[in-house]
Amino acid sequence: MNIGFIGLGTMGYPIAMNISKKYKVNIFNRTISKSNKHSNDYKTIIKKSIQDLFDDSDVIFTCVSTSNILNNILKDIKNNGSKKYLIDCTSGNPDTTIIIHNYLKEINIEMLDSPISGGPDKALKGNLCSMVGGNFESFNILKDILLTFSNPIYVGEIGSAHALKAINNI
Repeated sequence: MNIGFIGLGTMGYPIAMNISKKYKVNIFNRTISKSNKHSNDYKTIIKKSIQDLFDDSDVIFTCVSTSNILNNILKDIKNNGSKKYLIDCTSGNPDTTIIIHNYLKEINIEMLDSPISGGPDKALKGNLCSMVGGNFESFNILKDILLTFSNPIYVGEIGSAHALKAINNI
């Protein structure tokens, strides 16, 4: 299974690192120097565009600043028809997550919202907590990947994990 990762920030960088210990990982980041460093350090594969990353990945992780940024990133994505999964680790907005989910579903991409908790130190150790919302069958299919960097806990339908994370942040 090929994994794609968008967003190599404070949390995304070590999450992608931990996933790459077990899976082939394609990466895309708007700051190419971060992509270059990650690729050199962890043998991840840099993709020149988000569409290239989607084309070459079965499961795509996103870890960006906001749900609105994610929505803008994904609005022009096309799928070649094969079933794909997107796992959003952003501390996102539940309502926007549902909008993104509905769009992705139309192009045969199943979305899970999976915000993370634990901070940079736990991210480096691969010991985060990820709250996961979405289709339970998809959660079970993807659980082994989530275990590479977290203790995943299924919390309900799409958007419920982002809602729970918002409550946690309060």
